[in-house]
Amino acid sequence: MKKVIIVIDSFDIGGAEKSLSTLLNKIDLNIYQVDLYVLKKGGVFEKLLPSTIKVHQIINPITLVKRLKYKLYRLIDWQNKYHLSQLHWKCYGKDIDRQGGSYDIAIAWGQGFSTYYVANKVKASRKLAWFNADYDHEGYNVVFDKKVYQNYNNIVAVSDHVNAVMSKYFDKNKIVTIRDLVDSNEVIERSNEFIVDDFDKTFINIVSVGRLEKPKSFEIAILAAKKLIEYGYTVRWYIIGDGSQKNRLQKLINEHGLSEQVCLLGYKANPYPYIKFCDIYCQTSTTEGLGITLIEAKILGKSIVTTCFPTAYSIIKDTKTGLITELDAESVAHGIKKIIEDDTLKQSLMRNSACSEENMNEIILSKLNAVLNI
Repeated sequence: MKKVIIVIDSFDIGGAEKSLSTLLNKIDLNIYQVDLYVLKKGGVFEKLLPSTIKVHQIINPITLVKRLKYKLYRLIDWQNKYHLSQLHWKCYGKDIDRQGGSYDIAIAWGQGFSTYYVANKVKASRKLAWFNADYDHEGYNVVFDKKVYQNYNNIVAVSDHVNAVMSKYFDKNKIVTIRDLVDSNEVIERSNEFIVDDFDKTFINIVSVGRLEKPKSFEIAILAAKKLIEYGYTVRWYIIGDGSQKNRLQKLINEHGLSEQVCLLGYKANPYPYIKFCDIYCQTSTTEGLGITLIEAKILGKSIVTTCFPTAYSIIKDTKTGLITELDAESVAHGIKKIIEDDTLKQSLMRNSACSEENMNEIILSKLNAVLNI
């Protein structure tokens, strides 16, 4: 049995967190003995983990002096030359204890703290860094990271696009692409857990799911909703998620008089019934490492409109399994308008969209086992 340590910031809501919980429910725990470490316990996806896996917390010694030092680092870095997680490591890293024992494999799941911790604090025969974002848009200092990634045997990119971007900065011979797992059966089962009462069938109900952060660009959704109303359509747009942009987005909704048409529903432990029962699913991101919610919407056979972030093309075939638009409100509104006006197109997108991930998951697990057993 191989001893494996996996480190992730937390199991709060997010694509990386969900994909890891799915993976840990799919891999053979008779082959891998997994120790799971987090910086912060209590995330929503912890309850989805196998009962045999215990979650350990990394102790981060935060003192008043260290807090003041961290604030000073942020003030000095007024040009944002470093990512916040890099400043955090510069401030706290030396005081975090090394991980006891030795492992066959150490995995840093998701960029940031986990990458720095595994590189500097874990002893293992092989180290893997999972990267699930577009490095060009994350704000990391490359010089800082190059020293860190030298400690890894492989960098695992969750899409070909992530691979291509990482290859510009790091040893491309170390980088492999292994897509995130998505459990079709779980998505379908959870989509049937309840009926959505929020939807008024006299409206065209549109749903988007994601963290309320800048890369998701939900301001595009808000302005697209306004344009659809100007076109004469009775729409209601439900945005599911929470994050730092919530107040800014709500202010934008209020400024345009859309409080009845655009609803910020906040975090939902189970967003799948909302996706299942909506008329159109829409993604307005400017960048994604992969785009798991698009895959989930496909599993549920929805008519989909998405902006043209690079990885969208690996999930959606334009005009076949969804519509891919430009990164602006008018284009998104026009895509939704096409589906509203053309029921034949809508039904075709829904038929073509519906898919199972099981064959894909077999391929992904095969690639994963190959990387873990090199």
